[in-house]
Amino acid sequence: RGFVRRVLRVNGLALEHAAEELKTDPEMSLLALEQDSLALHHIPGSLWGNADFALRAVQLTQDAIRYAAENLRSSSAFIIEALKHTNRALRAASPWLWKDKDFVLEAMRVESAATRFVPKELWADREVAFEMLQQGDPSPAWLEKSALGAPDFGSPNVP
Repeated sequence: RGFVRRVLRVNGLALEHAAEELKTDPEMSLLALEQDSLALHHIPGSLWGNADFALRAVQLTQDAIRYAAENLRSSSAFIIEALKHTNRALRAASPWLWKDKDFVLEAMRVESAATRFVPKELWADREVAFEMLQQGDPSPAWLEKSALGAPDFGSPNVP
């Protein structure tokens, strides 16, 4: 174990030749990834279902988000946390998450680029429309169809 650790500190791609027991050790895989982002290709799939491992990997290289297991890409908590490290998490998020108003609002607050992923069904929601505007996305495509175009947008019930 000590020898492999020293090797991985010098050449992360050596993970490919490590014993399976060592490859599946999160510490070893992260050590390899820290040394060389291409080590992503040699990290066993079993590790990508672990949220802690996947988030640490995303912190080391943004490409790691693509390897996260489907259950993590369907988790709003995981995606929001990943967004703090890479906006690539926007594309990695499961499509059904984008139908969840709470997720959409939080995603926009963490990463303004999330405004590009807001589905048309939510454009008419006042809270979503207001957040999109606050995030600096005055795109005419959504603005004219949003709740902001409603006559009572300035009423006290609107944020």
